[in-house]
Parts: sequence; C-alpha cells; structure tokens
Amino acid sequence: MPLTQDDPKFDKGLKSYTDPGSSIIDVNNQFDPNTLKKLKAILKPVFVTEQEANRPKCLKGTRVDLLQQIRIWAQRTDFPNVFTLTGKAGTGKSTVARTIAE
Repeated sequence: MPLTQDDPKFDKGLKSYTDPGSSIIDVNNQFDPNTLKKLKAILKPVFVTEQEANRPKCLKGTRVDLLQQIRIWAQRTDFPNVFTLTGKAGTGKSTVARTIAE
C-alpha cells in the first residue's frame, strides 16, 4: 500500500523542510534510532563497478577532525538531516564520502 500524506507515518524522521515561500518550518523529529541500524544492515554500501570499488578512501590518520565531525553529525538526531561538504575540485570531497560510506 503506497504511503500518502494522510498516513501518520508520512513525516517520520522529518526534521524540517522548506516551503515554497523559502522559509524553514521545523516539525517534530520522530526519528527511531533502530531504523538507522536496520537500514545499515540491509543497505550495505555497494560499489557499482570494480573501478569504483578500488577508488581511494582517506588514509589512516588523515582528515581525522572532518571525519569525526561527520560521524558526530550522523549520530545526532537534533542536527539537520543534510550535511553539505564543499570544496574545490580535487580536494577530496568524494574520498571523504567514500570513507564515511564504508
């Protein structure tokens, strides 16, 4: 049965959203910590190709502060649901993302 807006679970896990008027509207965070554990067990990172699987991850001891900051953000339920990692081309954004995904 498809999920509809009338379903009480429709906004489960929703922290905030932007309305068409571009203002931020906060809603109750109904996040269930067990949901993330279940998803992690089911949706293990999958590499599409062998080439992608062999792409580099962060070397041990590098980007320690950034990786810790992302891990803290990922575990907290009182933070926004989106973490934006920005930087110039070639500065390691994808490498950081692959490291966190594993």
